[in-house]
Amino acid sequence: MVNFHSYLTDQRIVAQLCKEVSKYIFCPPNRPMPEHVRHLLRLLPPRHLWANLSYDQRHDKDVRKVTIRRLQHIIMRHLTHHSSYAYLSRLQVFMDSLRSISNEPNSYAFPKPVVKAKIKKQKGNIIICRPTCAYHDLTAKMLTALMASYLKSWLDPMLHETNMAYRAPREWCGTENVVTSNVHAVDLLLRWRALHDEQIIYIAECDICKFFDTIDHEDVIEVLGLMMTRCGIEDAPFTDLFANFVRSFDFQQDVMSCNDNPDYWRSQFGEEANSHTYCFEWIDNPPQRPIGIPQGVALSPLIANMLLNVIDEQTLGERMVDGHIVDDQLLYVRYCDDILIAHTSLHDCSQILDAYCNALEQHQLRYHPLQSVAAMKDGRNLKRDAKNHYLFWDAKSKCPYRWGTGLGNSAQWIGFLGYEISREGQIRLRKSSIAGQAEKIIKQALRIRFCQKYRQSMITQFKQRAIGGSKIDALSNIIDQAPFNLQRAKLEKLKARKLRGLSVYF
Repeated sequence: MVNFHSYLTDQRIVAQLCKEVSKYIFCPPNRPMPEHVRHLLRLLPPRHLWANLSYDQRHDKDVRKVTIRRLQHIIMRHLTHHSSYAYLSRLQVFMDSLRSISNEPNSYAFPKPVVKAKIKKQKGNIIICRPTCAYHDLTAKMLTALMASYLKSWLDPMLHETNMAYRAPREWCGTENVVTSNVHAVDLLLRWRALHDEQIIYIAECDICKFFDTIDHEDVIEVLGLMMTRCGIEDAPFTDLFANFVRSFDFQQDVMSCNDNPDYWRSQFGEEANSHTYCFEWIDNPPQRPIGIPQGVALSPLIANMLLNVIDEQTLGERMVDGHIVDDQLLYVRYCDDILIAHTSLHDCSQILDAYCNALEQHQLRYHPLQSVAAMKDGRNLKRDAKNHYLFWDAKSKCPYRWGTGLGNSAQWIGFLGYEISREGQIRLRKSSIAGQAEKIIKQALRIRFCQKYRQSMITQFKQRAIGGSKIDALSNIIDQAPFNLQRAKLEKLKARKLRGLSVYF
């Protein structure tokens, strides 16, 4: 196994640079670009050598992919033939600086990421936001992206088979080079249900509180060392660089401190920040030490996969051998920090759930309190709270319950990854998913209404965008889409109504 320094070949660095520039170069030419993108463009060939796209071509995904491949090919050809273009010397200096940092990690300090606020929900006059982080420094962006690629190259074969998120292409159900997603996780549940259709099935759910925001720094550094030892990798500079990245961020200091900074909220929401109270949420009684990793940075999902895979191994013990679950009565499927446990034995389902909760506590992670399904029901009917919300659907973590109709501790439908699946195998979108789609339509319509400069191009994109998103479209290969047609039709009507409302501004 190569170390991180030797992993940083010219081709890999160039490929990552091209991937990064693809996020920006297809925007309208008069749209301002961030500083790090201008720095990036100085490391690439002049635009006339590789891209001269019309408006329609900028929005054609196939043309964009071909353009980026062509750009990568041109750069590698210039490097191989030692061409005299001025950009090559700047590119070579940048690549050498990355390799230098990989050898001497203590010579580089990761900057603080820029924290952006996305509206999550509203409670009265208080608007709760979700923080996302991004680097505006090109070196930091490239380092974390390349570290993620390196980590995935040797970590992915060690992950268990039903760990579905952020995986490298692999064989899945007889098909090569499949990148598993939330759809494959739902498909796995549907197929496992069909195999045990004649048996009683028990379901358990456990949701981690603020997972990315509460990851313990020293624990995840220790987990990295454990995984590298198991792989037979000796790469102390990478371990040090990884530790530098993790310790450069503190959720309490870098995110929660924004709650007391009115200027920050005005920079995010303009004058709206004067009429509403915006804030980030966190956990009660946080520990008095730096914790959390920046969500939105390329390396963070790989850290999550690595840590949660270790927790899965501790949870399952002898039920897992070489990454495969050997208990054929068990379904244990994870998509990032969303987990579903299903078993034909109530005792075994409870035992696995207890082991999972204990493993979370060992790694200083918190989970939402386990709730009883029987307490959320009145006979066969689900209870509602004071806000008319069903207690069952709002509950984050649930003690084992029987999947099916009946009194007491049973439920006909379960929720997983934005879908609802019945005991008979029917599937539908969760109401919260539909509400989220409707919210996106309304927000986009408002953005178009108040954006003078790019209104026409935004309306064109809005008209072309499919409604329903991946949660509807991605299921077309595994199930009949008929149950979603009515939901999609309602969303399309809402979109058309918003477009008619916008026409008065022209």
